[in-house]
Amino acid sequence: MMKSLFLAASLIVSGISAEAQNVSPNAQPKPNASATQKKEMTPEQRTTRIVRMMTAKTNLSDAQAADVKNIVYEREVALANARKSMAGKEKKATIDAAKSKADEKLQTILTPEQWKKWLSFKEEQKKNHQDKKAAAQPTTSPTNATEKEDFY
Repeated sequence: MMKSLFLAASLIVSGISAEAQNVSPNAQPKPNASATQKKEMTPEQRTTRIVRMMTAKTNLSDAQAADVKNIVYEREVALANARKSMAGKEKKATIDAAKSKADEKLQTILTPEQWKKWLSFKEEQKKNHQDKKAAAQPTTSPTNATEKEDFY
């Protein structure tokens, strides 16, 4: 009986000490994956995400989805290059041009109904983003709200 008690006590103590070793006092919490994910997404990942959203929101056919994927990928590569290698007005002009070019191509692929749905979704996302930004910074100026990039 005494051996059993001693064995049980030693197992409990070793389990507690092993658990304590897993928790380091200097351990840093892992960063929130969703907080860092957007900044680290590749053009391929962003393209996949956007095409999924467009398919869900506008009911793209398979043929449309394939065409949209090519257009969005070209745009995402151009945006990534501009963000990495340019600054200021040149960067903004390049980004705006890439978005406009992609929108023109998308408008030829999507039906008028699909295009309206997509524009409505983009505006909703833009408004939600501006609302969150305003809530986080109560002293935002009106010019900052109009300068925000489109969701898409």
